[in-house]
Amino acid sequence: MSLTLLLSLLSLLSIAFQTAPLPRVKYFRKLDLDRKQSYLTTYEIKGKDTARARCYRCTYDKSGRMVRWEYISARRPATDPMFGLHRIDITHSGNERRQSFFDERGNPTRAEGTGSYGTSQFAEIIRVFPSADSAVKILLNRNGDPMKADHDGCSYYTWKLDARGLRIRQACYSEYDLRVTDADAMFEIRYENNDLGDLIGLQVVNEDETLLSFTRIGYDSMRNRAWERFYRGDSTYNGERPIRFFSYDRDGNKIETAYYSDDEHAHSRETRTFDAFGNPLVERMYNAENVLGVEARNEYDERNLLIKQDIFEGGSQHKARVFRYYDDHGNEIERKYYLRVDGQLSLMARDVMSYDSLGFMTRYEHRDGAGAYRENEEGVALTVIERDRLGDVQEIRYYDAQGKYAVMGEDKYSIEKFFYHAGGEVDRVEFLSADRTWLYSE
Repeated sequence: MSLTLLLSLLSLLSIAFQTAPLPRVKYFRKLDLDRKQSYLTTYEIKGKDTARARCYRCTYDKSGRMVRWEYISARRPATDPMFGLHRIDITHSGNERRQSFFDERGNPTRAEGTGSYGTSQFAEIIRVFPSADSAVKILLNRNGDPMKADHDGCSYYTWKLDARGLRIRQACYSEYDLRVTDADAMFEIRYENNDLGDLIGLQVVNEDETLLSFTRIGYDSMRNRAWERFYRGDSTYNGERPIRFFSYDRDGNKIETAYYSDDEHAHSRETRTFDAFGNPLVERMYNAENVLGVEARNEYDERNLLIKQDIFEGGSQHKARVFRYYDDHGNEIERKYYLRVDGQLSLMARDVMSYDSLGFMTRYEHRDGAGAYRENEEGVALTVIERDRLGDVQEIRYYDAQGKYAVMGEDKYSIEKFFYHAGGEVDRVEFLSADRTWLYSE
């Protein structure tokens, strides 16, 4: 090869790398939504620490915008405990951002986790209108179309933004562009943000502007939520544990939660210690007098999957032990319960789970120590979940220990049957008796 040709090739390669740089990847222990519905990352980890940790692998484009986050555990796909997802892909186009949700096997999935989601969209579009200080979040179905109303009656949300572009009001609209009140009587949510953009206040009002509830929030120096206070609309405390204080270790793990009934009376306290990978090793629960009640000591495998849990009362009385078993995909397939009887730990019960090729649960069995079916507190020994090829639940059937249909709830249903719109949105759920007589729908 001539020197001229070699220099030409090197020049072309240089141009290629300049125009298409490799994406930047970073790892963080914590990820949360900020007030622009973007992702706030803290507690970055590097090098060998990423090999075993529970963390978020975040990918950025050449402009530094996040285009994907994945929750991983020991470098394996895992489900994020906050959002109930494994991965979110993010595409940017002008003032619009699209987020698509995926499970551990790469299947499109609904955003049905906790935290800021909890609806049933497969994706969403956030469109900002800077000139109007407003934005809209449109929920999308499996086909990528605006979805029919979710369980709150919402197909899209409108946001009022402050001068910094932070959300200060949110309203919910149906697929027919009608402003709606959700199942909790929330007509509008109003937000207050601090100088850093963190949420410090939240108000919920109904349609006639009556204040239903409000929350106050404080943070520590690392922007971890340090305390919360929950109030009713009349400014009295809301709930049995309306005041909560949180403490964190140097890796951002929440190591203590203290609950108070009011400003003067403690309710309970929970503490956790973690290993270097983010797994809770010891969990303790204390009562209002700060007396230790229950303690759990946990062990994990190399995938950070919980495999053994020892339960103690008062920190010294070993009462129970639980073993958990998993398949190659990390699905829990069996759980064994041992209780201390006459000074010995004896196998008292087992739970056995089965999954389809997509990794969705299709069967849950309750058995006793000898392997015979046993009934749980609802009288159910076997739950069978029938799904279609996309993993959507079609029917759930409940059976007792004798193999007959179990009778559930005050309405005495035995079967749940699901119906969907074309885009995968749940249309309704029918509750049927053992002879498949319709009882009611939701």
